[in-house]
Amino acid sequence: MAEHEEEVQSNWLRWGKVGDTIKGTLIAVRSMKSTLPGKVGQDVAIYEIKASEGEFHNMDTKTKAAIEPAIKIEEGDIFNIGGKPMIDKQMRNIKLGTKIRIRFTEEQAAKNAGFSDLKVIKVFIVRDESNQPVMDQAWLDEQGREAEVKTF
Repeated sequence: MAEHEEEVQSNWLRWGKVGDTIKGTLIAVRSMKSTLPGKVGQDVAIYEIKASEGEFHNMDTKTKAAIEPAIKIEEGDIFNIGGKPMIDKQMRNIKLGTKIRIRFTEEQAAKNAGFSDLKVIKVFIVRDESNQPVMDQAWLDEQGREAEVKTF
């Protein structure tokens, strides 16, 4: 059988439709320079999640509509989520190894004509019966470390 090579694409989660969600473990927080118009060169937080479940929709670039069917997130998949002020504030004190859910909860009309609607993304911490954050102990053991907060 002949070999061939295929470029590995990073998995970026897209918030295409209200209800899109990912549940998993926060495994990294890093930053990169933005390439978005008006924000070129500014540092943007990137949150890396090892997924346990979820789904999301890609967007049609011309119509801006969600493409059906939803993309099912498989357990163990790694996804990148780009930060924005709303997400960054919620993620600020979450320790690496914490189990979380991030959900696209609503869309609010743009305040300025010509701008995209605001996508409201909320971060939830998974908690146990005693209201403590649930940690992914298997992942922490793999890393050989205690949970630590990485802030951007």
